[in-house]
Amino acid sequence: MKSQVKNSLIVLMLAVSFSCTNISGPDKSVEGTILGAGWGAGAGAVIGNQTGSLGPGAAVGVAFGAASGLLTGGGLDVQEGFNIQQQREINSLQVQVAANDVELRRIQASLDNRQEGIISNPSGTRIFFDDGRASLRMGSAVTLERLADAVKVNPYIAVVEIHGHSDDMGDSDKNQKLSEARAQTVATFLTEHGISSHVIKIIPHGATQPITTNKTPEGRQQNRRVEIVLR
Repeated sequence: MKSQVKNSLIVLMLAVSFSCTNISGPDKSVEGTILGAGWGAGAGAVIGNQTGSLGPGAAVGVAFGAASGLLTGGGLDVQEGFNIQQQREINSLQVQVAANDVELRRIQASLDNRQEGIISNPSGTRIFFDDGRASLRMGSAVTLERLADAVKVNPYIAVVEIHGHSDDMGDSDKNQKLSEARAQTVATFLTEHGISSHVIKIIPHGATQPITTNKTPEGRQQNRRVEIVLR
């Protein structure tokens, strides 16, 4: 009995010692297991003392505490992974929303002064895309609809140039085709909203004309784009 008590106390001390250690990294499963073992050992020791089985009580407490901690920690890992992905999507959407705000202000100013001539957009209207995709993202449709409305009421616009771009991830042939597909997506949207296909000109550039660095995720997001220039 004394040997069991001694061993259980050693287990309890080790578990508590580990539970007080600051574990770095995102793995909540490991941290939860250790913290649970420390809690279980203490609870088991208390129960064992009341029943006259201190050693087995602590050992059983360690096992149950570790299992509980592992399940709790695993759940935290899953939640953390979901939060990271959700934050990435929010960051991407914020880029498009910011661009939309600037573009809508410019288009509105052009509509207010359309009698003076052609819409001025030297840098082009920018539509951003997800990695490896050519489909329109949420938030892009509003910008393109406003652009289509502005083009239809302005008789001075003769050409709508749609320049497709990509980041530099992958080989050049793939990026070239991807930039063309993105430009075609925008062209299709504009024709469906009343712009004649005869005035639309698609110009794919692949990854040859970045507007910022491709070394960061934020930079690559800026480079995955279509620019619409009115002439």
